[in-house]
Amino acid sequence: MRGQCGQFVAGLLALLMVDSAIACRCAERELADYFAGADTVVAGMIETVERPATASGPMFSVHYRAVGDAWKGEQFAGQRGRVLTSTSSAGCGLNPNPGEFWVLFLSSEPGSLATACAGSRNVGPPSGSGLSPAEFDQLEIFKGVPRRNVAQQLNALSGLEELTRLQDSQSPRLLGLIDIKGLAHGASVNLHAMDSLESELVATIDGLDSLKRREAHYEFSAAEVYQANAFGYQLQLADGRVGWLHRQHAGTWFPYPELAVNRLNYLTEDWAGFLWPDLGAGIPLRLSTGERANFQRPARVTASATLADSLWLKVDMLNTDGCDGLQPKVLASGWTPAWGVDGQPVAWFHSRGC
Repeated sequence: MRGQCGQFVAGLLALLMVDSAIACRCAERELADYFAGADTVVAGMIETVERPATASGPMFSVHYRAVGDAWKGEQFAGQRGRVLTSTSSAGCGLNPNPGEFWVLFLSSEPGSLATACAGSRNVGPPSGSGLSPAEFDQLEIFKGVPRRNVAQQLNALSGLEELTRLQDSQSPRLLGLIDIKGLAHGASVNLHAMDSLESELVATIDGLDSLKRREAHYEFSAAEVYQANAFGYQLQLADGRVGWLHRQHAGTWFPYPELAVNRLNYLTEDWAGFLWPDLGAGIPLRLSTGERANFQRPARVTASATLADSLWLKVDMLNTDGCDGLQPKVLASGWTPAWGVDGQPVAWFHSRGC
């Protein structure tokens, strides 16, 4: 009788194990579907895993460090994060271990768990897998995507999303700078609400301090221009209002592409970190931008071109601008859209040199 009871219990446990496995058998989806369904997609190195005090505890607390910038969401290389995942196989828990590398597909919903069903995968050789690095590179981590191609495919998805955001952006773009004749000699000029002299007067200005401006070259500032036509130029006042300047008051015009190419350049905080191998084509490199505060990445802008009414810049990203006496080395090269989502330039220049 005791033996029959033992067999029954063993059979029941086996059945429960099978049921748990079945419960976690969510349909395998394309990598693009996992990407679209997540709020954050980031590669993370697992640092610590806080396991529940009891075997029946509901979840692990997993601490990770971002490896490179997130493909989706606001996380930068080196930043640390924390996710919760189920301890139950029926809950599609991740069961990560310190030192492993995971691609995490996360939701921003309060209380949401990281799960395999949402796409999170171990992309570093699993502990005790017995696979060599070469063998693991060939392993299909996602449907049709071996491990060696995961980062590349996520670069492509993230780059496409960035181009879509740029295309959908309604932010006015900085087209260039314009000198305003007469201001340096005490004259004043009118700005109109529309591109017509009969339109409402927005402001009368007698100096560049009233306008958003940048240096076009050493200690010479000019007004930022956001639209231009036969009437004149749309400028922004320092308080955020906009107004049109008639071209009779305009001096030298400095278009953005001419300002940016072949100067002592840097990439700005508006650069999203992508460099495409060809003009708007191919799979981009995804380069870490780090924290955006006071962001300036040394670069050399070598050319500009227009694709479907969108301006692109050809960029060499450098290890130094040369002002430290060292010879700059090219870290990566490629094409980038010329503006960020907010319409500001992704590349600018040191107007006063080193």
